[in-house]
Amino acid sequence: MNRIIISVLFLVFTLSTLFASSADRQDVSTITNCIHDVFYKVDRAFLTDNGLKTDGTYLIDSDEANRLAALAQSAGYAEIYSEAGGSTGNSAVTLGNLGLGVILMGTLADDILAESYKASLEKNGINYRLAPPQESHLGSGICTIFISENDRGGFDRVMYTSLGVSGNFRLSQEDIEEAAKAKCFLAEGYSFNDKTPDTHQSVQSVADKAIENGNLVALTLSADFCVEYFATLIHAFIRDYASIIIGNESEAKILTHTEDALSAVKNLKAQGKSGAITCGSAGAYVYDETGIYFISCPDVDPSEVLDPTGAGDVFAAGLIYELLEGKSIIEAGQIAALCAGEVIKVYGGHTPASLTEIVRSEASASIRFARIED
Repeated sequence: MNRIIISVLFLVFTLSTLFASSADRQDVSTITNCIHDVFYKVDRAFLTDNGLKTDGTYLIDSDEANRLAALAQSAGYAEIYSEAGGSTGNSAVTLGNLGLGVILMGTLADDILAESYKASLEKNGINYRLAPPQESHLGSGICTIFISENDRGGFDRVMYTSLGVSGNFRLSQEDIEEAAKAKCFLAEGYSFNDKTPDTHQSVQSVADKAIENGNLVALTLSADFCVEYFATLIHAFIRDYASIIIGNESEAKILTHTEDALSAVKNLKAQGKSGAITCGSAGAYVYDETGIYFISCPDVDPSEVLDPTGAGDVFAAGLIYELLEGKSIIEAGQIAALCAGEVIKVYGGHTPASLTEIVRSEASASIRFARIED
């Protein structure tokens, strides 16, 4: 009888381990600027009549963010998308949709935006730990995005970002230890602002402990201005911690002081790094010790393309997902391209819940690749 009971208990334990939810696992951790994304689809005249831009990215304060929301609402425009954002915040949701356990860290104020941000993470199964805000009067971060039809038959996007409290915080030692347990720690370029040393120190502390634990550290470059203005801190982080570097062509050229994407990839590979450099609709380079490869974009009907927001973040997530699954850099690049091809079909940076089914299909096999060099 005792043997039977022990056998049953062992079976229950084994099954519970095998079928544990992603919330019980810790595959990826990330530190991000917690910025809530709100989209409005508007007429061109609304933007021009109110002296607003039609494309580009602009920093604003919380008062201006409130004014923009009031303008849109008074003109009768409803939000078409309202979800948790941030560069690796979008990556986190994709990784969660793919079944990985993810923990996100950052900071929010005590306001309605914060509640919306947390609800969005919870809806997508993302665990989070929030540090106390250092300047709570600034409010939570928000990015107001206006999409309008242009005279070419397509759509333009303008992004007005109020950082609020999102960029300046310090993680507790307990949070640092927790984040460093993940198989991969994903950092973003926005965290390397020398004017917010506590945030940068938190990122570095997690990376240091992650390396000590034998885990991976990855970095997404985030934006041209990050690589240009935070160069010293980013280069040091790459040298000392990050083994996986992901960015777009423009960011990579600034980082490596090269003239084209391939030269930038060669530079990073020579440093012993692996990762990906995206080249927009042309495709992406992926690279590791086995060589450099070019991955084509998936075939997406132009009529299905709605919004490019988060395409790079989602690409990064797809790449990391496959690498953690033990796949080759080529397979990782194909899945990354497939994921990015899905997010541009929806508004905002969150991939559809059906992403796992799409990835498990044979669709990625149709994405072409070519070896560029060893």
